[in-house]
Amino acid sequence: MSLLSAIKSALAGEKPQEEFSSSKTAANRLRILLINDRAGVNSEDVLPQLRVEIIEVLKKYISIDSIDDLQIKYENSDDTHMIEMSVSLDADSYHRLNPNSLAKPDPKA
Repeated sequence: MSLLSAIKSALAGEKPQEEFSSSKTAANRLRILLINDRAGVNSEDVLPQLRVEIIEVLKKYISIDSIDDLQIKYENSDDTHMIEMSVSLDADSYHRLNPNSLAKPDPKA
C-alpha cells in the first residue's frame, strides 16, 4: 500500500486496504472456479442443451435446417467466460434479417 493510500484511508476513517498477495489471488481464482463448477457452468451437458434451446428460438425467426447450422464455442480463462455463436443463414433468412440488402444501389450515387 502506498503512503498516499494509507493517508486517504486514515482521513476517511476506513480500514486500510490490503494488497493482494499471490496466494490471495490464487485463492480467489480457486473460489471462482469452484462456484462455476458447483453451478454446472463447465458441465458438458450445458452446451448441447443450450444449442437445442437456441435453435428453437431461432426457428421462430429464420429457417434452420439442422442443428449443425448453429456452432457454439465456449471459452474460459481465469476471470472471463465467453460463448461465441455462429449461425449459417440461407439467402431468404439473410434478407429477412437485413432488409436493406434487397435495396438496389442507386446508379446516380
